[in-house]
Amino acid sequence: MAPPLPRNPFPHIPLPRLAPRRRTRPRRGLPRAARGAAQFLAGGLAGAATKTLVAPLERVSCMLMAPAAGAAPGALAALRAAWAEGGLPAMYRGHAATLAKIAPASAVQFAVYHGLRDTLAARRGAGPGPAAAREGGLTTPERLAAGAAGGAAATLVTYPLEATRTMMSVAGGVPGNLWQAGVGIARTQGLGGLYRGFGATLFSDSLGSALGFTLYEAYTRLWRKLQGSDASPQVRGLLGAASAATVMTLTMPMEVVRRRLQAQGVPGRPVLYRGALHCARCIARKEGTGAFYVAALPGYLKAAPSIGGMYFLYELMMRRFSALEASQAAHAADAGANW
Repeated sequence: MAPPLPRNPFPHIPLPRLAPRRRTRPRRGLPRAARGAAQFLAGGLAGAATKTLVAPLERVSCMLMAPAAGAAPGALAALRAAWAEGGLPAMYRGHAATLAKIAPASAVQFAVYHGLRDTLAARRGAGPGPAAAREGGLTTPERLAAGAAGGAAATLVTYPLEATRTMMSVAGGVPGNLWQAGVGIARTQGLGGLYRGFGATLFSDSLGSALGFTLYEAYTRLWRKLQGSDASPQVRGLLGAASAATVMTLTMPMEVVRRRLQAQGVPGRPVLYRGALHCARCIARKEGTGAFYVAALPGYLKAAPSIGGMYFLYELMMRRFSALEASQAAHAADAGANW
């Protein structure tokens, strides 16, 4: 309560009437846009950090999936061939394109998925729903749809960088830095060269994202049910690695197809396939179904720490943001109580 005004020492002169100070109701918590920006930033940073750690395995996997003519089979042979091209720097060939692609791709993927998930959950409410697995009131089909939307959005935004990375990473690939490689591909193959294999990639990434997010949340719900508490960021990283291994097993054949489509047309590599289905049939007929899993070992070795680390860093950063959000909301609530 404001202190009383002092007594007027001159009764014949009236004191002026003071206008009451206008008070505004304090805001409660951080705006929703701030959470979306945090999800975007956390996803991008987590993706860039983990991809840098596994870049040599990424190069070996790419060389195995789209081998040069006469290349010796096996992961060790691919590793030796990559090292022979220039030592450690050669193991990171195409990594600039990977970073240029993975940071915005991860940012878009996480932001779109969690944004759609939160929007659907807010509209549906937290009440009980169908017998399908739920988190925040979402059904499994809704989570699959949100995950597919995140993967599709990331692919649409970054696909030319993905194609450039593959053409730089294969044995005898496009030389130069990211800009030089991209300009060279566009000059020799046209803009269509930067979108070769787009259909297979869009399908593969959408399916992988849908399954990955859905399995990850299913594993976290199972952990919560068995342990009676929420999983820590470290445990969530392990659960993310498990979901990544599962998804990679299901989608690796499509990964091989898209690598072959992206790599054909590079100098020294003839155009052999008319499309994704033709490529898959040719591989199965000429090389056997085992060719779809030729890069399984380095793929598992890179996917588990890469995706697991991405989930760990993402959850860690989002928990820090949530703590800041809770502190801001509590401060606003205290201010509102005194309003």
